[in-house]
Amino acid sequence: MRDVEKVKFDNSFASVKPKSFDSWFWGFEKVTSFDGLGNLDTSDATTMESMFYACSAIKSINVSTFDMSKVETVKNMFWGCDNLNDITSMDGEVEFIGNYSPVTLTGSDKSNLYLGSGNKLYIASADRIMNSFRAYFHVNLGTSLIKHFSLNFGKDETVTGIFGIEDEQSSMVNDQWSMPCEGWYTLQGIKLEAEPTQPGIYIKDGVKVIK
Repeated sequence: MRDVEKVKFDNSFASVKPKSFDSWFWGFEKVTSFDGLGNLDTSDATTMESMFYACSAIKSINVSTFDMSKVETVKNMFWGCDNLNDITSMDGEVEFIGNYSPVTLTGSDKSNLYLGSGNKLYIASADRIMNSFRAYFHVNLGTSLIKHFSLNFGKDETVTGIFGIEDEQSSMVNDQWSMPCEGWYTLQGIKLEAEPTQPGIYIKDGVKVIK
């Protein structure tokens, strides 16, 4: 099976409803295309972990027909797909999340993108507090394979913006969208000059603290 170069699903698969796609194509290193994925009924699936693990020959894939409503994990879904540059994802897999109070973007979570200095999209390399009345992108499949991010706000599929994605550097200074977590802040995202003396709830180094 490891010598297979092309995988195709015809409509005979449409009546099958697997509950797990865990490691289905693990190590299919020579496969260059997966055709007919729209014939896979994923509506009952709870996991797609490692589904395309180490499929290193594929350059693009379209999973826009996947029903992810019951899926609980996509961990390592495309791990090791080193040549995969284009993933057409399903609706709802990228969320634009607004926040009305400060929110912490953790450095260990690589599924969040925020617009930072130089009008670039960044992945936080360390915990950062995003000020109130801001917004960020949450990518459910993770960002480890994403090299470019296309924005489309219309129905005609016209791309309205393409951004490169960069890892945030620890030396980055405050910008209009986020700020480092070090220091004391109010819940409204206002940085304090020193440790507060009044009782209340504050944010210290990205963590809520009650004094």
